[in-house]
Amino acid sequence: MPPRCSLDISSSTDGISRRIRPPSSQPHRPWGEHPSATLLEMASDELESMRPHNPPSGGDGSCPLRPFPLACLYLLREIGGNGACVDCGEADPQWASVTYGALLCLRCCGRHRGLGVEKSFVRSVTMDSWSHSQILSMLEGGNDQLGRFFDRHGLRRRKPEDGNTTTERYRTGAARFYRHHLAEHVNNVSKMGLYLGREANRAGAHKSRVAPSLSKKQGDARKKETKDCVQQREELSVEGLRH
Repeated sequence: MPPRCSLDISSSTDGISRRIRPPSSQPHRPWGEHPSATLLEMASDELESMRPHNPPSGGDGSCPLRPFPLACLYLLREIGGNGACVDCGEADPQWASVTYGALLCLRCCGRHRGLGVEKSFVRSVTMDSWSHSQILSMLEGGNDQLGRFFDRHGLRRRKPEDGNTTTERYRTGAARFYRHHLAEHVNNVSKMGLYLGREANRAGAHKSRVAPSLSKKQGDARKKETKDCVQQREELSVEGLRH
């Protein structure tokens, strides 16, 4: 299991700057000593607060843009491979390709910008504002997942000095297939309602859930369901996206 992350939150002349950094031996965990279920619940609540409201037919509705939420940031860094840039392996990446749900270093981020937004839409994890669907894309993507997909299609990452060659894999039909199906998967997850995590989504724990305001009884049921899903984490092994 990949190491957990910690956040370096410090004041600056522009307000608050947040940087994801590698974990210390005993990282600070604001949710306590038993974080799994609580962290997932916190992230779910953060995502619900950003959900578009009353979307018109064929439109996106009012879609709040906010800094990447704190609990979602922790979940993001727990995803396999996200401690290093997906293209060159540089540690502690601070940028993202929303299109692929993958984390990038600053240098590779520049190369992705050169691909155009239709092939790779790039955001800063710590400086830009994000929408509900963009955050879901990051939580449902992951560097290991994308890397395994490229490996299966003979598009392995090259050496760091061959960065431009590595970037060319995003112009392939395989990359087009991946970004199309990730977008479709994220759209389906969004429609399912409250976010229960990667494993729950892939195991089909969501059926026909919606996202109304919860009564206390419904909230307690949701917490129990969340904890049950987290306990299944070690039993689930999912490759790629399940549609």
